[in-house]
Amino acid sequence: MKKQPEIDNEHLLDIPYTRALELARAMSGLTYAQIAYEMDLGVETIHRYFTDPDYQPPTKRLPKLCKVLGNDILLNWVCLNSGGYFVRVAGGARGMSIEIKIAELTKEFADVLRTDGEARLDKRYSREELAAMDRELSDLVVKAQQVKDILRSRRGTA
Repeated sequence: MKKQPEIDNEHLLDIPYTRALELARAMSGLTYAQIAYEMDLGVETIHRYFTDPDYQPPTKRLPKLCKVLGNDILLNWVCLNSGGYFVRVAGGARGMSIEIKIAELTKEFADVLRTDGEARLDKRYSREELAAMDRELSDLVVKAQQVKDILRSRRGTA
């Protein structure tokens, strides 16, 4: 994939699916016609993917769509908005260091505790603090799933 600027994950949580698609398309610089050609689909289908919130690309087309667009904004959006059911593991679980992933998991847990501690200082949870806790817990779930994936892959090869 082409080098892309960093997109704030928090921003991706706050936008609808069609906006994430349009952001990915805008970054690619491609037209609907160019995308349709590369995907071997009709322009009408591609246009509908990008404009109709009730008509999304099938999951099996997402990898090719991301490859055509040259970025992974859409995959990041899906992972972030799935409540932890989809987790991206770059390069697959086999090549990842368990020590690094456990350190990242520990950091996420510390972030949850820090956010909770800050909220408790004023003896109530504001909407913003609850939203921050929710984001931190979602990050924790993602990291925990990555560690589980690594452990499963290693158990299968041992």
